[in-house]
Order: sequence, then structure tokens, then C-alpha cells
Amino acid sequence: MMESRCRQLHLRAPVVLWLLLSLALASPAAQQAAPPAAQAASAGTAEDVVRTLYRMVSFDAGKNVDWEQVKALFIPEAVIVLRASRASMNVLNRNTFVDDFVRFIRDAKLEDQAFEETIVAIKTQETGDVARSTVHYTARIPSRDRPAQHGIDVFLLMKADNQWRIVSIVNEIVRPGVDVPEEIRK
Repeated sequence: MMESRCRQLHLRAPVVLWLLLSLALASPAAQQAAPPAAQAASAGTAEDVVRTLYRMVSFDAGKNVDWEQVKALFIPEAVIVLRASRASMNVLNRNTFVDDFVRFIRDAKLEDQAFEETIVAIKTQETGDVARSTVHYTARIPSRDRPAQHGIDVFLLMKADNQWRIVSIVNEIVRPGVDVPEEIRK
């Protein structure tokens, strides 16, 4: 009788282990440990990451931006330099970059309006695990009667763990005396 029970336990052990493993993987803790979709995506190209950023920060009226997904496009130590005025630049990290964008949306009362940043032209050069991307973009609020603001963003990216991530962005606004660079002029 004891031998029969031992044999039953021996036969059931793989089934029990399989069930325990299935339950563990389905648990909320295991689901929380899964990387965000932007991190889980295949590497693609550096340019794909840049294009994704512009797509992610553009939104339709009443829609929210997934700021955690935006952050996932950057390395944790990323540096973002944005033109604040004709005479000054703001140096941000990925968290303060998101905070600045959220503040812009709030202050411009865009929660129920759309916002678009559209790539006009882009030139990307990948060299091994590093890349540089220069972007001519326009930014506009479609519901307002103002022309789009033109700008230039220069991205540096790196590939780590088969993923392209943004290391830095330096931003400039196109204005008299600051033209679109020849390499991306259209």
C-alpha cells in the first residue's frame, strides 16, 4: 500500500510542478515583473525608436500619453537639453523631461485637445552599437489657429541588450538665424 502511494506521488509530481509554475507565472507579481512593451520589443533600428518617441508624445483630444512607455525609450541616465528661450536651454533627465511635458500639457490646457509632433525629415546613422539621428520636426496644437513651430532635435542612441535606447536629445528651434541643417532640408 505504501509503495502504491509513493508511485502515485511520483507520477503526480510533474503535474503538480507544472501547475505551480503556471500559477506563479500568472500571478500579479510575475506580471508586474514583465518589462514594458517598449523594452520587450525587438531592437529594430535606432530610427524606429526616434519615430516611436514622436508618435508617443502626439495625442488625440481626450487621450493620455503612456509616460512610462516614453521613459522606457531612454536609458535611465539620459540627458535632454531643450530650448527654453532665445537665450537659455534647460537640461533635463528622462523623469524631468516627462514632468516638463506633463506641465506643458496642463499649462496649455491640452487635456481635451490634440497635440502633434510630426517628423518632416530625419537622417540617422548607425555605427555598431551607437547611432545619431537628426530630426526636423513640427509641433502644433491642431485646434489653434497658429502655424506649426519648426524645430531640430539631435539624438544620440546606444544599443544595449539588443535594444536601442535614447542616450541624449539636444533641441533647437528654427527661427531667423537658425536654419534647418542642410543634411535634412526638404
